Amino acid sequence: FYFSSDEVILYTEHGCSYRTYFEEYMKHQGLVSENTFEFWSVEAIKQCVMCGLGISLLPLITVQKELKENKLSGLIMDETRIITQVAYHKKRWNSLAMAEFINIVKKHAELWKRTQTL
Repeated sequence: FYFSSDEVILYTEHGCSYRTYFEEYMKHQGLVSENTFEFWSVEAIKQCVMCGLGISLLPLITVQKELKENKLSGLIMDETRIITQVAYHKKRWNSLAMAEFINIVKKHAELWKRTQTL
């Protein structure tokens, strides 16, 4: 992709796996920018990118709608593998909603595993 050193990089907050990956990717590519902003909100980053204020790396699921509507353009980085985790206390009672959420995540995670091996 086109990149100039005065490009504004819009990062997620420190500790976010997408930020860590993006910083490492930029470093590996020898791309450096002195102009960076940090956001805690993916939605804020999307809005800034749509207004032309910079570039970012975000999960595909968070920008699919905007890509389809041509509000954003982007590159899909197939080599990107970021781990998703659900953490919960195994000895605590889980509400019905929480238990269902955990089951949905487990079900979808199985699909992710199968997709990666194809």
